[in-house]
Amino acid sequence: RDNASTLHAIDEWPAGFPASIHDNADPAGACRMLTGAVRVFLHKHRIPARRVSIALDSSMVFLTTLPAARGLDQAAMNERLAWEFSQFFPAIPAAEFVTDVHVMANSSAQDYDQVMAAGIRKPLARGIEHALERTGLRLEVIDVDQFSADVALRENYPDAYARFIALAGIKERRLDLSLLRNGVLESYRYHTLAARTDAVQVLGTLSREAS
Repeated sequence: RDNASTLHAIDEWPAGFPASIHDNADPAGACRMLTGAVRVFLHKHRIPARRVSIALDSSMVFLTTLPAARGLDQAAMNERLAWEFSQFFPAIPAAEFVTDVHVMANSSAQDYDQVMAAGIRKPLARGIEHALERTGLRLEVIDVDQFSADVALRENYPDAYARFIALAGIKERRLDLSLLRNGVLESYRYHTLAARTDAVQVLGTLSREAS
């Protein structure tokens, strides 16, 4: 995209990255493949890009929501996240993850916020960054496909800021669902699916709950 948010070209590659955050496979080979694919893409479409953002499949990222005391400083938040990650990944040190947090719509209580935490394995983040550096590109943001779609929605549909919207990401075995009220992320959850057709039933249930 250019500064006017005009889409000039799009492509996808079977890069072979770890399919899940639980996958300990070395991403080095996939990152080398990414370097070659990006070079071909830039040359083919004559794109003079210098900066790039990457959106990962949500299954490659650890996503969770949790309550956190309001007003926590960065050190206290990092400690809270380290504890949370250790509950899900007891065999992996918390320092092995790159993490970020997003405060969602305030709860009715006055002493805590509902926070969404995201984390990816550091070898994957470094591998993607180095792969792009080899093509002359600077990595701006590593995002999650579900939330990059959120950004695209807000950019292309300004009235989204005045609505209650459910954003659903339907995949082969997973359904991601974000609820936005007046442009603010209010909740996020995901469901594993036995089959893609189960998404219709899950969405119907969630729709009734939200109405």
